[in-house]
Amino acid sequence: ELNEEAIERILNRLENENFINHERYTRSFVNDKLRFSKWGKMKIKQALYLKQIPSEIVNKQLNEIDEKEYLFVLHHLLEAKKKTISAKNQYEYNVKLIRYAMGKGFDLEDIKQCLEKTVEN
Repeated sequence: ELNEEAIERILNRLENENFINHERYTRSFVNDKLRFSKWGKMKIKQALYLKQIPSEIVNKQLNEIDEKEYLFVLHHLLEAKKKTISAKNQYEYNVKLIRYAMGKGFDLEDIKQCLEKTVEN
């Protein structure tokens, strides 16, 4: 068993030699969760917080997300969900879509923007 000093030395060496790199990990995590899991920024941020990634690194990587790609993912997420929703009226329908997208970590403004574009088309 290693003592705390040895663990600290090993971790420092791994970081210095770039085997442990929070920025690289965060960049990959953000890209994967957005593209494959269809998570929004808030859910990604929460997951990285739980992994104790420094908030400066998280915010930097979240700010580097391409806005068009982000809204594209949200749009397709909403389009897919629309096929599974049954509602009594348009209000209930929109509430269900909004609740679903917020649960995936997207913020209300982006959701409204996507819903308005969908109605226009």
